[in-house]
Amino acid sequence: MRMTALAVMACLAVAGCGTVRIDPTGPDGGSAGVDAGEAYPIDLSEWEGVATPDDLRFLREIAKASLGEAADLDGDGVSEVTAARLEDGTTRWDFDTLNDDWPMMTAERLPSGKVTLAFRLNQTSQVNAVHVYDGPSSTFEWNDNLRANYFNRRETRLLDEVAATLTIRRETRATESDAWVPETAYTLPSTLEQPAPASCGFPPAPDVISTLPPAPSGAGITFSDVPGYQCSPEAKQKIQRAYVCALRKAMNGCLLRRNSKLAVELLGLFVAKRTTFLASCEVESCDGAALANTSSAYLPLQGGGRLGRIRFSPNKLNTGGCAGSEDGNWCKVMLHELLHHTSARMSPDHNSAALYDDLWNDQVESCAADCAANCYAGSACEGKAKPGELCAACAGTPSEREACGYTEEKRVTGSVCPNLDLCHAGLTGNALCTTCVDWAFVDCLQNPLPGSERLFHCCLECPAGYDKNDRPCNTTMEEFGPRGGPGCDKSPDCQ
Repeated sequence: MRMTALAVMACLAVAGCGTVRIDPTGPDGGSAGVDAGEAYPIDLSEWEGVATPDDLRFLREIAKASLGEAADLDGDGVSEVTAARLEDGTTRWDFDTLNDDWPMMTAERLPSGKVTLAFRLNQTSQVNAVHVYDGPSSTFEWNDNLRANYFNRRETRLLDEVAATLTIRRETRATESDAWVPETAYTLPSTLEQPAPASCGFPPAPDVISTLPPAPSGAGITFSDVPGYQCSPEAKQKIQRAYVCALRKAMNGCLLRRNSKLAVELLGLFVAKRTTFLASCEVESCDGAALANTSSAYLPLQGGGRLGRIRFSPNKLNTGGCAGSEDGNWCKVMLHELLHHTSARMSPDHNSAALYDDLWNDQVESCAADCAANCYAGSACEGKAKPGELCAACAGTPSEREACGYTEEKRVTGSVCPNLDLCHAGLTGNALCTTCVDWAFVDCLQNPLPGSERLFHCCLECPAGYDKNDRPCNTTMEEFGPRGGPGCDKSPDCQ
């Protein structure tokens, strides 16, 4: 009997759970392949001299996890990723990146290649989101209220490889018994670029690798060997450094603090989905074109993996283009491209310069800019967002949004007046307040933080003739509780 990711969670604490542990060693010093039972050596020879010894260890741990071994990502001697094989051939991983009592994510990969990710975002056994990847379609379901026991949001993504489009549909519902109601739908090109003029971009590309690798690359990225698409040694090293930087920012750095769900989901991209990216350096079609782009389409690899595409502009890599040649900028570009392969929100304007007027609806760019680059040093989003706003656009849970900064907001309302006799008219008697002002702590995108949505502040207006007001609004706020907040001009340090 096949156990789904949700069913597996019920027996995580029970020894055995109908599973067999994967043998972590394969012949010839390789690692046991989790799908075909074959051994693939982890080859990081191309990274020696480019990556630091600690970075090499980090890449090797990710590769070990994808092949069914326990992995210690931060080098503290404790495995954040464990793996097991179910009786039907399904492989299950537990990701405990925050070292909580419950794994933050459980992933299952069926022999068919279908992958399910189940997330626990409030450090309990409760599942708050489930993602299913099956061929060209992806479905994400979650609940905005982490304590609710049903999903009220759903997003589906459908890749049409013939039309080269990616269609995104979002739905919502108020209660578990309600039908799903369409919220928005739009279609983007399946090749997703760093924002650029619509007339610019990379030309359609033929195959840019002569022979598919026999299995997922140990590092998770490989390079084109076809003339016209090969990267120069200098560009290749810049891409390698950016790649390691982006993974570091995601898996045990900024993104893990900003949006822990996206961080662990990105880890699942390499481990459960066994993705290798093919990097190529191609001449773009006009000046000012995209720095890089990535494709939503994949080629299957032996051993159950898949090959994605990331294309880079060689002249931008060599000169830095309009965004500067610093490694930090390319770290941001790489993180941006990798996040395209997660459930990170994308604005309908993602492929245009208008994106920077809609950063709040685009986690791909806001997370990359916030975590891997200085958005305020001459880049396209300078002046478009305060640091705390960019941070909040990236953040996932309410506590992550609050960590970005918050302010106090007062609102006049007639619906939250307390059932108290705040208004008095001598012998006539007492009365309830007619109009009250409530207040809330709001995040940097003006969304109320949980627990402070409608807190009573003062009585703005009493009934006619009731001249004495026990809680007038000209009284200082300090008498009624805390005020203000850290504001949104300064984001937590992510560099």
